[in-house]
Amino acid sequence: EIARAIADLNRSPGVDILIVGRGGGSQEDLWPFNEEIVARAIYRSEKPVISAVGHEIDYTIADYVADYRAPTPSAAAEIVAQEHSALLRQVVEQRRRLVGAMDGLLNHYEQRLQHMDPQRLFRRLQDRLDQTSQFVDERRRDLATAFDWYMRTRIEALRTAGVHLEALSPLGNLDRGFSLCERRENGRLVRASADLQPGDRVKLRFHRGSADATIEEISDE
Repeated sequence: EIARAIADLNRSPGVDILIVGRGGGSQEDLWPFNEEIVARAIYRSEKPVISAVGHEIDYTIADYVADYRAPTPSAAAEIVAQEHSALLRQVVEQRRRLVGAMDGLLNHYEQRLQHMDPQRLFRRLQDRLDQTSQFVDERRRDLATAFDWYMRTRIEALRTAGVHLEALSPLGNLDRGFSLCERRENGRLVRASADLQPGDRVKLRFHRGSADATIEEISDE
């Protein structure tokens, strides 16, 4: 019954502390507080347990497992009452200090507002806005500079790539007097005379313009 009562009181939200005890008696009367099941229940209790069994000279296993040992049940009640009163006084004192601190802080800022020059406050706000505006302008210039640099590098890279492509293009040699020979039926480039036969129709591309021709004779030279 003692172990079950301890477990039940642990589930009760209105209980803050447990007093496990009884008045004086014989060893047989106090023996339940030596039982293992009671000791384990006290050990598992999530709430503080005060042991108050028998008289001051009586000791049980519960005394060694509990969070605190009181000499008698009445002494345990006095301890709890005193602790409750002390805690209540502490809460009241802390509340008084907190209210005083808040009042002092409010009075401090109220006095600062009363003695603050509106023009000075406006100047401080204006200075802060000017600093912010200057920072934004500097970042905008930095961004514009970075974008211009990026675009210049990209344009230069494209120009370089265009020069390389133009150098590799077969059309780039036409302005130096060369011409391209393509089959008329499919536009394929003719690379050697062996690819042609008499009678084949080809298109000759020059630097300016083109001409159609028919192969009459083929030479390997």
